[in-house]
Amino acid sequence: MIKPFNPIAIDIETVANRELEFLIPDKEPPRHYKDPDKIKEFHEQTRQKTTESMALDWRFGKILCIGLCGSEESRVLFDHDERSLLEVFWNQIAGYTFFITFNGIHFDIPFLIFRSAYNDVPVSVHIDTHRYRIGNHCDIRLLLENHDPPRIGGLSLYSQLLLGYGTWNGNKGKNIAQLYENKEYQSIMAHCRHDAETTWKLYEKIKPYYLPSYKEKAPDAIQ
Repeated sequence: MIKPFNPIAIDIETVANRELEFLIPDKEPPRHYKDPDKIKEFHEQTRQKTTESMALDWRFGKILCIGLCGSEESRVLFDHDERSLLEVFWNQIAGYTFFITFNGIHFDIPFLIFRSAYNDVPVSVHIDTHRYRIGNHCDIRLLLENHDPPRIGGLSLYSQLLLGYGTWNGNKGKNIAQLYENKEYQSIMAHCRHDAETTWKLYEKIKPYYLPSYKEKAPDAIQ
């Protein structure tokens, strides 16, 4: 039995999992560094870069916030407890049959799947991550860039080009760590909601051009 077509856009916000910092070896300063101040500055900059890179790596990062947007509403899931957040997420998307992301094949979906495995949270639906087919998952970035390696610019650039607006309140994904450190959780949630809504609007915009023959039903190859 084919389920009714029921699409949803997904966006996640991630931060470094500080509990796993011990797994990343410290980087030593160059041998010619003798000034204690320069050495201290080197370590501070290295720690900052490590934290930023950890947030984007599903092995060393964790999911803090998930934005969902469909044809009728958008909502945001937020929880400091990643396991609880993922349990709610998989429960809420169980009834959906088609998933829309921006860069989701390379980031959002692998992140969600690995973190679910890490936290022993069962998934309610298998979201396709095959690069060269849509299946039950449309990665808008891959579609717009003809499945080539990612080009310069991200969601903000494409929303400016196709929708006429950019990032919410000037915030970009790389600023999430600072917002988290400052405990500006409402700003993180607003940013995540904005990105999920923008992803949905881009999907609606490009559908007639990139998906003209795609039938609005759940792809049975993934069921």
